[in-house]
Amino acid sequence: MSQTITYDKPFKTYEELLDLLKSRKFIIDDEDFAINTLKNVSYYTLINGYYHIFETETNSGILKEPVNFNDLYTIHIIDSSLSNILFKYILAIERALKSHISYIISKKYGVYTSLSDMTNNDPNDYLCRNNYSTSSPKRNNMLRSIKKYVNKQTNTIVQHYIDTKNHIPSWILTSNLTFGICIEWYSILKKDEKNYVCNEFLPYSTLTLEQKKELLLNSLKLFREYRNSIAHGNRLFVSNIRKEIPKNSLLTICNGLTNESEYLSGMSNNGSFAVIVLLTFLLNDRYMVNNMMQDLTNLLMIYKDITFSGKTIFEIFNFPNDLLDRFNNVIL
Repeated sequence: MSQTITYDKPFKTYEELLDLLKSRKFIIDDEDFAINTLKNVSYYTLINGYYHIFETETNSGILKEPVNFNDLYTIHIIDSSLSNILFKYILAIERALKSHISYIISKKYGVYTSLSDMTNNDPNDYLCRNNYSTSSPKRNNMLRSIKKYVNKQTNTIVQHYIDTKNHIPSWILTSNLTFGICIEWYSILKKDEKNYVCNEFLPYSTLTLEQKKELLLNSLKLFREYRNSIAHGNRLFVSNIRKEIPKNSLLTICNGLTNESEYLSGMSNNGSFAVIVLLTFLLNDRYMVNNMMQDLTNLLMIYKDITFSGKTIFEIFNFPNDLLDRFNNVIL
């Protein structure tokens, strides 16, 4: 005998969702616009994503003060635009890391590797285990992982080298590797090669090499987490990211973009503001940094004097209110 299972009614029509929003003190000026927005963005993304910004009555989903639905949508648009900006420049860091690794590996160990040899004992292979730090317990597994990953891909450039060349240079290999794998590759480099990569990212820093290594590795891991989070459409300022940047090293290179109190408050230890600060100094390209600052300024300047339920856009994203002025004062 089959059992009848009953459910509460979790599904709501768009009209019912509007009624729910109104009951929670959201102001709907244009119902057609609101319904179209919910169709394209989704209730979960828009309401659940940004509801926490506004104060609600205790033990209730009802807002303390009315909020215009259009403001909620505006915050979503700003969040999406800001995510796109950071994503673009994180990709630039990813490309730079791949370039620096492939250059120093090719210079030191040549351009030959065998993707079928998982022993990694061939001294002619730039992925030979002897070319990497013996202090890393994951060295052998990492090198095998690189080859296994590339073997699973169908990248036409790599396949062209496999079919027509007697070698696959590292600058071709990296084109088929994820950011995460390249970070792990960097982490098993020998001291001199790692020093080279660090100095390429931070050529003018007064940090010691050990501080540079720690800062760079933590920064790369933070960038990777944000890159993946943004790529999956997660909200920029609602994050489970726990990777923190070393305080003293960050404050040494930040050149006034942040300070100790902001770090201790959580503003610049691992949030999107920390990503901006780190990009400013790790991009190591004045033209690109100026473009990033201009992109951020163009986006944020429009909303500089606008508040959403009493909060500035800088407060919503946990940025300093004078961020744009700091951009103008920073000297690279």
